[in-house]
Amino acid sequence: MAFLFATFSLNGQNVDGVNTCTPYSMFGLGELSDATHATSKAMGGIGVGVRDNRFINIMNPASLTARDTLSFMFDVGFAQRNIVSKNASTKSAYNTGTIQSLVFSTPLYHKSALAFGVVPFSDMGYDVENYENDPKILAKYGDVQYNQYGSGSLYQGFIAGAFDWGEHLSFGAQAGLYFGSLDRHSDIAFNTQESMNSTTSYWTYEPYGYSLKLGVQYRSLMGENQDGMLTVGATWRLSSKMRGDDESYFVSATHMGNLDTAYYYKERLVVDVPYELCFGISYRKVDKWMAGLDVKYSKWSGNSSLSTKGLDVSLQNAGSVRAGFEFVPNRYDIRYYFKRITYRCGVYYDRSYLRMNGQSIDAKGITLGFSFPVNRLYNAFNLAVDFGQRGTTSKGLVKENYVNFTLNISLHDLWFIKQLYQ
Repeated sequence: MAFLFATFSLNGQNVDGVNTCTPYSMFGLGELSDATHATSKAMGGIGVGVRDNRFINIMNPASLTARDTLSFMFDVGFAQRNIVSKNASTKSAYNTGTIQSLVFSTPLYHKSALAFGVVPFSDMGYDVENYENDPKILAKYGDVQYNQYGSGSLYQGFIAGAFDWGEHLSFGAQAGLYFGSLDRHSDIAFNTQESMNSTTSYWTYEPYGYSLKLGVQYRSLMGENQDGMLTVGATWRLSSKMRGDDESYFVSATHMGNLDTAYYYKERLVVDVPYELCFGISYRKVDKWMAGLDVKYSKWSGNSSLSTKGLDVSLQNAGSVRAGFEFVPNRYDIRYYFKRITYRCGVYYDRSYLRMNGQSIDAKGITLGFSFPVNRLYNAFNLAVDFGQRGTTSKGLVKENYVNFTLNISLHDLWFIKQLYQ
């Protein structure tokens, strides 16, 4: 853990935010987070069609009924990212680390369950610096430096419930509350011309909003010994709105440090969060292996509430295709620990909601992961590693190669057991 999550210095960007560090997060609501469990991330990010009683699957609220009826579950997640980015002329590297999620789950009544917690929705973190190279401006104003930087995160607190309808169907719903803040800065510094004031433009947005996700899963036992299970699932996140104060100001500063607020503006900004549809399917050989596939679609195109003026940046419909596989040699082996470890792998392709300079900012990668059981019951350390690539160096954009680590600590205990003897 010390190796994975210690923050070390690299030659690259330096921002206040700790959740992400990429220039693509400066637009829209930032970089949308993939707030899934490490067991899902290790299989490419699948989960909509997955039922597992060994971890809390928040990707589909209908999956909560897969848990044991007498168990209490707690899960905390950590994320650590290592990114190398380059464009046509420069190359930089950076890393970030943070607590990613906090989730609890408990049974309700017979075949129903409840879960609640906090997960990230989007992150902003970037620091872009460059210098003026126009000979006419350099001759008139000397050394001119431009710096754009931002930080912040939006989170989602949620409560979810699910129940079984017969032996094959499960239904679930998840209600959430968006909160947090996003901050952007844009500075111009005249380093040699003392008669010119340096300037700072600042923008902050502190929204709140409500969300609702509905989920369903159908399962059926298969095989001669009924030891196989086919699961088909779907989720629908309804469209919603974020409302908050959009506050901006413009400040100039002399070389002596005297400040002057030249502009201040505050208004109510409403941002549309579009609907999202997800479909998933998996087949599990009980206590042996599982394979699954997820498809996601979200309609961001035409979202005028996040328009960017003066830049070739637009929103497009987002989506992803993910596939994964897991295998455990012998879950109940009492002699060899490594036979009880669950091994996972996966692949994915993500289509971003951002389009810049006519180019879609897409990502693709492969994932690996393990679940290390601890002591008894379902306690485990779940680790996922994501090797991926995003963007391109063409059309003045940035290409990113990354290695991301996710660790979820799953704690499980049996509650609500009536004592037979005293």
